[in-house]
Amino acid sequence: MNSFSTTSPVALISLGILLVEHCTTVTLTRYVSQRVDAPRPASSVAVLVTELLKALLSVALELTACGGLGTRSSPGEMVTSVLGRRTELLRVSVPALLYTVQNNLVYVALGCLEMVTFQVLYQVKLLLTALLAVFFLGQRLSAQRWFALLVLTAGVIIVELSTSDTP
Repeated sequence: MNSFSTTSPVALISLGILLVEHCTTVTLTRYVSQRVDAPRPASSVAVLVTELLKALLSVALELTACGGLGTRSSPGEMVTSVLGRRTELLRVSVPALLYTVQNNLVYVALGCLEMVTFQVLYQVKLLLTALLAVFFLGQRLSAQRWFALLVLTAGVIIVELSTSDTP
């Protein structure tokens, strides 16, 4: 059975939104950083604007229940739900802070690497995440997932070797 047939439409819509957001962000960031005729925005400002846009999109999706996403709750209910649980708010604040640091480092990397090299190397985080989940969390991955991770790693190595400047 195809794994996509058992995946919920909400997960597929979310994946599509995240894919478009990530590819657009990386492409536009690289384009803006290579312009010579205009000043470059500070990476922290670009990260802030990106995160604010994502927050607005998230709130809009939550309030409208678009495509199975969201609950159609009122703005007051949503604020109470988020701010009413201070422990949960603190718990998600740590990864959010780390994510912001990561996004700032992405801008540094985009300024130093070719876009294709960056995109390929950025995918190595999947392999690292899988290895950490196995070693620290004791999770088990299927043979199919290990194979996919090995193919991804091989692709990263091939691209890096093909773009190296060594004679």
